[in-house]
Amino acid sequence: PNSYPKNLNCERTISVNEQAEGILLQFLDLSMEGTTKECKNAVVRIKEGDSLRSVSSICGFASVVSAYVSKKTS
Repeated sequence: PNSYPKNLNCERTISVNEQAEGILLQFLDLSMEGTTKECKNAVVRIKEGDSLRSVSSICGFASVVSAYVSKKTS
């Protein structure tokens, strides 16, 4: 709902329990610099696992944006 400072780098770790299959993230009102196809300056990157493999990059303007990260089992 508010502006964010330049060069902001914010990281959050979300963990699931053993029974969970994954996590569904939903952004209900996204308003970031850039377009949904080109994330040059402002971007939310969703990464998974210990390797932090990037599974999604989100930016631009949208009313609802969803990203699902599945829990991989070996």
